[in-house]
Amino acid sequence: MIFTWILVALAFGTRLGVVLWLSDTVPYTDFVLYHAAGAEIAHDPSFLVDASVVRDFPQINWWPPGYPIFLSFIYSLTGADHRAAVLVQVLLGTVVCWLVYRIGVRAAGEPVGRVAGMAIALNPTYVFLTNQLASENLFLVWMALGLFIAGLEAQGHRSRLWNGMVFGLAAMTRAIGLLLPLVVGLWLRARVRSSSAASRGHAWVRPVGWLLLGCAVVIAPWTLRNLVVTRAPALVCFGGGLNFYFGHNPDHIGYRNPSDTPLGTTRDPAAIDARGYRLGLAYIAERPTHLLTDGVRKIGALYAFPDYALHMNSGILIPDTRLHPELEPEVQTRLERQRVRDRWLHGPLRVAARTYHVLLLLLGAAGFLLALRPRARRDGSAPGWPHEMRLAAWLVVAWTLAHVVFWAQPRFRVPLEIPLTLLAALAAVQLVRRLRPRLVVLDGDE
Repeated sequence: MIFTWILVALAFGTRLGVVLWLSDTVPYTDFVLYHAAGAEIAHDPSFLVDASVVRDFPQINWWPPGYPIFLSFIYSLTGADHRAAVLVQVLLGTVVCWLVYRIGVRAAGEPVGRVAGMAIALNPTYVFLTNQLASENLFLVWMALGLFIAGLEAQGHRSRLWNGMVFGLAAMTRAIGLLLPLVVGLWLRARVRSSSAASRGHAWVRPVGWLLLGCAVVIAPWTLRNLVVTRAPALVCFGGGLNFYFGHNPDHIGYRNPSDTPLGTTRDPAAIDARGYRLGLAYIAERPTHLLTDGVRKIGALYAFPDYALHMNSGILIPDTRLHPELEPEVQTRLERQRVRDRWLHGPLRVAARTYHVLLLLLGAAGFLLALRPRARRDGSAPGWPHEMRLAAWLVVAWTLAHVVFWAQPRFRVPLEIPLTLLAALAAVQLVRRLRPRLVVLDGDE
């Protein structure tokens, strides 16, 4: 219990400290669009089902609606103040740390849970992303909660249904959340088949079916909305074909303004997706070897340094001194204050974030191998393996392959750092246990 309170205090304190220290930061790029969508929904909830939005605010069709709706709940209480949202995200980040701690304890013991929880609490990407209107802040809660529920023993159908609904909320926050019920469903199948229930044939069908049903219950209303409003039944959002084209074209891997591509001839999201898939597949057929070379580049981009998480906090808003020259002293004060912050963000803090990232990848890779290696069951009766750690390893593989299929940047790795942290914690604890006898001998020699 004492450790839990320490973990919660550390997670809450680091995130709140960063949010208060970077209080001048304002949202931009996608973040300001999330802010605008949240403000519009808070003002008029019919914004989500207004057909004119498809024409006037097409970005709403490229995103799942979960995060803008989350912002709208906050803005309906506080007004359209993004600072209120990031303060709520401080609480969300704290909850994620506790959930990862509990998952680690259940999966591999108290030491692993403690290391995982502390690692999430101090993760520079998570800490600094708290200060941005990034949908990952909400997605991480649904992902961690879903994984926590998935690992509970002796679940009935109702629990699996709830588990699926949580994963549905994740998919409604970020479309890649659709991977979660699929990977967890395959893991449940393997878990049931490895137990005594395997002799009963397809005992895994019911729990997996309830899981997928729960996910479908949450997603279906928005799919229907897409059909009614846009006349195309996109599952959670459009953009699949667009992102597929971004990952498979002769010019540039990664995001570009659609108007600068062959897809920019129409504003219809369904037509853009269909054309994106066609062009992407044509490119693959023409240059099949690029699947390998481009795939390696995408993996490199996915696992690159997380400098963006710190750098995006350098954006501040200053008054226009051309219209209000009397505000020049205030402008200079704000700029100087931000220069001091930037020296930290782009200096010692960036070094710390990069060091953390390298350690996470090295220990995560070691934990990945440990999770896939058979080990003896606790009673010594037969070979077994750590169930939830193997799920973490499967998630790493699935997440990586998904971004090879589409495209990648370091920000897309944010949710992946939950299973990576669990695997890294497993490796760190095992490493300390192996070194402990040697350390004792060395101490005795001295």
